[in-house]
Amino acid sequence: GRAEEAKAAFRAALAEDPACEEAAEAIAQAEAGPGGIEEELRDRITALVFKLGGAEREQATNDLRQIGARSVPFLEEGLRTADVGIVTGCACILADLPATGARAGLARALADPKVAFPDIVRRATGNIPVTGKEVDRPGRYALLREALRLEEPARGMVLQAVLRMGIQKEPAAEVGPLLLALLREADDTSRAVLLNANPGEASAAILPAAAGYLSSADPAVRAAALTACGYAKKQTPESIAALRRVLDAGEPVERSRAFLLLVREDTLAREERIALVNRFLAEGEPDVLKWVLDWVGGDVGRGLPGHWDPGYAPGLLAGMRRALEAGAEAPERVAVFVRAMHEGLRDLGEEDLLDLARRCSALGSKETNGILDTTLRQVFSRHQAEKDPGMLGRVFLLGLDRLRGQALHSWVTLWGSRHALLPGSALVAFGEIREDVYLRSFAWSWLLARETQTWPPFTPALHASLGEDLLHETNAHLAGQAQQVARFRPDPSLSAPVRALLARTQAKAPKEQTLHLLIACAGREARDDVAAFVREFDDLPMLRILVNLVGKEAIPEIRAFLAAHPESDSALDLLIQVAGRDAAPEIRARLEVKENNGLLDQLFGLLGGEALPDARRYLGRYGNSLARNLVVRMAGVDAVPDLLAACLARPQSSEWWILGPRWSNPPEPGDLGVPPEVAVAYFEACPEERRTPRLLQQVSFVLPAEKRNAYVNGYLSDPRPDMAAAAAWVVRRFNMVEYWPRLLPLLDNADEKVRIEAREALDSIRKYRELKESFERYGMEGSKKALDDAAALAKDPDP
Repeated sequence: GRAEEAKAAFRAALAEDPACEEAAEAIAQAEAGPGGIEEELRDRITALVFKLGGAEREQATNDLRQIGARSVPFLEEGLRTADVGIVTGCACILADLPATGARAGLARALADPKVAFPDIVRRATGNIPVTGKEVDRPGRYALLREALRLEEPARGMVLQAVLRMGIQKEPAAEVGPLLLALLREADDTSRAVLLNANPGEASAAILPAAAGYLSSADPAVRAAALTACGYAKKQTPESIAALRRVLDAGEPVERSRAFLLLVREDTLAREERIALVNRFLAEGEPDVLKWVLDWVGGDVGRGLPGHWDPGYAPGLLAGMRRALEAGAEAPERVAVFVRAMHEGLRDLGEEDLLDLARRCSALGSKETNGILDTTLRQVFSRHQAEKDPGMLGRVFLLGLDRLRGQALHSWVTLWGSRHALLPGSALVAFGEIREDVYLRSFAWSWLLARETQTWPPFTPALHASLGEDLLHETNAHLAGQAQQVARFRPDPSLSAPVRALLARTQAKAPKEQTLHLLIACAGREARDDVAAFVREFDDLPMLRILVNLVGKEAIPEIRAFLAAHPESDSALDLLIQVAGRDAAPEIRARLEVKENNGLLDQLFGLLGGEALPDARRYLGRYGNSLARNLVVRMAGVDAVPDLLAACLARPQSSEWWILGPRWSNPPEPGDLGVPPEVAVAYFEACPEERRTPRLLQQVSFVLPAEKRNAYVNGYLSDPRPDMAAAAAWVVRRFNMVEYWPRLLPLLDNADEKVRIEAREALDSIRKYRELKESFERYGMEGSKKALDDAAALAKDPDP
């Protein structure tokens, strides 16, 4: 009777498959007139249904889906055939065909005993569209009603399939009454399935029934009822009362779920929620407590947020203490408490936190460290927020006072580098804990990590702890730390332990370090220890330290060192520094065996003229310029015999004993190392064979004119060429004009040097005479050259 719909369906089939002759023929017949079209359409659809069991099933399925609602009666009838392929194809199409009556056809088939393969129909319900996309809601609801009448396990399978995505997107006005009716009809098993399905907006209508089922005898129904209560956006007074009854008498899991429903936002007033949470924080059932603490503190690993409220602090504290009273029997309970404490710490006082840590110490390091670490995190957070510099010190000292054993060790260890924030007074109190070596090691290391100028003043008790650690035999690291601290904070009270440490130390290097520490602590009282070290190791630097400590009182130790090391210049210098004139015997003894100008000079500085015999002996033994100078300075002309003896005993040139520090050829005027009278006396006393040209040249500057003339007159005819040349040099140097006749023979001397000196002397005399005559003739009006030459000659010392 609906020709237009039939034509539209066939046109759709033809569009899908232009080669489909049946669809084209049906359209042609329909357009030709109404006669026989309905019958033809039924035949065509029936033929397509029967093709579902053959090779053309895929094309037939597509055609039937295109036909849509018009094919539903034929598909439903196909469910009652004896062909498995046809039944399967029809059931699958009806399960998800977007057409009115499709799901209703499945529902009728479920209840029809004529259906030969009911299991195929039941399995097809798994293809039903998800909620919100259903166009056959009455059929879907009919399926639910028929499913309740099935036997298990078919009933459960169909219910699960129909409700697999819930019915939360269907109209609440339809779903609510339907579910309530189904719940009344269903047994406990089906009721649990129905309650677990999310009814969406209809959850408020279902809530009263769900609350009633919270008291069911069937655990599955109670669990499903809790789920149904959870679907509701807001609880009613009746449901809240029912949930409270579950809290009191339910199984642990049920109580946990009821708790989570009641603490939802806006379910209870804040005061009621705080009372409820605090009650359950003291819960004795571990499973329930874990749920409660997970809700309070959250669980980052599972992505659970925390819901901390400052009002929970008393309950958290009481629950934690109760858990700790169970001791080692319930460490897992303590662990979940510790996790919750990350949220609750900010509302617990430091004393309460440390009290918890103290109680935890019996459980083992893991739980204790968890609480202590959480405590410190909160303390540092408060410190940053409140900017209270004294708070850290108070908390640290509180921990030292309250904690014991491993808990105290963990407390200290967890501070880490943040110990730098502690005030100095806290470190002092820390170091005074004499009964715990482990802690003192931290105290010393914390001190050493700071600039020494920032260290707090040490108390006697702290020095006592330091003294004990200096002598610690089993912990070398601790003893080393104590020594470092003591070097920066020496004290007389440390003298005894440092001396004991020194006595048991054998190697030189550590013993020397310890001795330095003893000196810093004991001062002069360390004299005997220093002296013993010097004797044991022949240590000169330590001998100097002894001198700095006791001054002249160290002279015996210095002399003992010198006796053991007679060649030590440093030790002798040290003795001279301390003993002064009293060191003369040691100086003389050293000068007898070793040339040492500096030592001779020191002896002269100490004794003055009394050192003349020593200088003469030194000159005779070593013959150096310092001894010459000292002897000449003290003896004057009387030193000539000593000089001459030294000269004759050594190969040096004779002029060496009177010349000054410069050594030029020819000598500079006045370049003498001795007074003129000493030089003249030395020259005259010097044997002829030891006189040298340089000696003659140098002494000529200080010889009286008569003696100089006499010596020049004699040496001009000396057979030794070098002496004759030296005499000619003296004639030229002093413009001895009257000697020019004596120079003439030297011009023919076989020695070239003599000839050169004679010629230069004659040239100088001639020039001198010319200048003199020019000056006498022209006076101040002479030539510029004459004036310049005269000025040069005016510098001549000869008058």
